[in-house]
Amino acid sequence: MAHADLMKALRAIVSQEPPRNEDDLAEWAEEFLMAYEGVKRAAMMEQERLLRERRIPPLKPLVRPSQHDPLLPALPQSPHGQLHGVGFIFDEGRDDRVLVAIDDLMDTPGLVALAEHEGDLTTYARLPLGLNSVSVCDNEWGVTEFIPHQGRWKEVTGDFTGK
Repeated sequence: MAHADLMKALRAIVSQEPPRNEDDLAEWAEEFLMAYEGVKRAAMMEQERLLRERRIPPLKPLVRPSQHDPLLPALPQSPHGQLHGVGFIFDEGRDDRVLVAIDDLMDTPGLVALAEHEGDLTTYARLPLGLNSVSVCDNEWGVTEFIPHQGRWKEVTGDFTGK
C-alpha cells in the first residue's frame, strides 16, 4: 500500500458519519492506524526486496564448495557452500540473505560458518564473537554463538567458562 493508498483509506474513514462519541472516534483512529501499519509494512517489505536484489546476485558467483578445517569439530550439518571462506548452512527455507550476513561479517576474525533458521543466526567461530544480533537486509537476526571446546561445538553463554 503506497502513500496514495493511505490517503484514500483515510478519506474513506473520514467520509463516514462523523463520530458521535469517543467509541466512534476510537474506531476511526483504529482504522487509520491499521491502514498506516499496512503502508509501513509494505514499504519495509519493498525495501527488503530491493536490498536483496542489489546485494545477493553479485555474491552468488563467489560461492564455493565448503572446505572444513580438520582441526575443528565437525559442524552439526554439512555446509551448503562457503563465501569468503565462511561456510553457510541453509534451513529448509534456503534464505540466501545468509550470504549478505557473511559478506557483512567477512572481516570478523575466526568466523568458520553461519547457519540461518527462521531469522536467527548461529555462528561457529574459533573464539567468541560477542554478537547478540546482526542486521541483515533491514531485519534484525538474533545470534547464538558456538566455539570449539574439547572436540565439540559449545554454545557461548554469559556464564561460559570453558570448563
